[in-house]
Amino acid sequence: MKQQMWWALYNRALAETDPLEKRRMIDRANVAMCQRIDELTGTDVGAAEEYKEMMDALSVLRIIIHELQAGVGTALELNPALVAKGTYEADVA
Repeated sequence: MKQQMWWALYNRALAETDPLEKRRMIDRANVAMCQRIDELTGTDVGAAEEYKEMMDALSVLRIIIHELQAGVGTALELNPALVAKGTYEADVA
């Protein structure tokens, strides 16, 4: 259930087209992921996969925030190959 919460918020943030609403959804997804990471800390090895998924998702959200702050565009304009390679670096304020 908890995994579904952060995952749903993450996907909603990705799908949002309005920049202000996208930023709000990113913030909500970030909070949900951080809470879930705290819950998973010290749990069994089975949680490792979910933890990795959240780390990947957080990286994507940082990229989107960077793009929004730079006025470059939306996540839809990101090159998935560059994201996968980790070419994008973002500092989250």
